[in-house]
Amino acid sequence: MTAAHHFTAWLRLGLLFLLLALHSCSRPDDQVIRQTLLAMKQEAEAGQWDKLMGHISKHYKDKGGNNYFIISQLIRNYTAGVGELAVDMEILGVSINEKEAQAQLKLVVKGKKQGRVYFVVGTDQVPEYPRLWFAKERREWRLLRVEGIRGSEESPW
Repeated sequence: MTAAHHFTAWLRLGLLFLLLALHSCSRPDDQVIRQTLLAMKQEAEAGQWDKLMGHISKHYKDKGGNNYFIISQLIRNYTAGVGELAVDMEILGVSINEKEAQAQLKLVVKGKKQGRVYFVVGTDQVPEYPRLWFAKERREWRLLRVEGIRGSEESPW
């Protein structure tokens, strides 16, 4: 075997290891969606609204006519004066295709305002089961729309 053949063999082996390393570092989209949902939960509970909005697509549009800017204002208005926010979320499933992902949740959101606890989304007895759609934007999954949230009649917001 000549030196050129050795070099080519080592180059191919090096490229193979590089590809394997890159593949092992990449996370499956299902896992990324689940981690995004958990991050959104934690950011909501911490009142980190700018971080939370970073997960929402600028192209957000739901059947109620809400868009990114309306959602941003609703979140800020509804959470003004909230001392605590507790999000009880169970991810029931995630499905992915090339351009879109969907997640089904079991969700209850409680807020504490002026010393009283209110149910903002669902109740302990009757949780909500929203479906969330995500789109991939520049290699990041962002929330595109939500369906199935009625909110709680008990909410003061």
